Amino acid sequence: MAHPRPAGAAGASSPPSRGRYDDAAWLRGRGWALSIATAMVAHSDDAPVLAAVGREALAHVLDG
Repeated sequence: MAHPRPAGAAGASSPPSRGRYDDAAWLRGRGWALSIATAMVAHSDDAPVLAAVGREALAHVLDG
């Protein structure tokens, strides 16, 4: 399932609108999401819902 990206996000289908955030800010945000999602998957042996959320987040971050 694809989720819409804010204007200016890397890979957005609409023309980039610089707005408030530049490409570097979006890249840092993806890095943060990758870090959190990885931790959720790695430390959720007793929390299957947390593991599922982490896997979903990883899929979205790595997709693009």
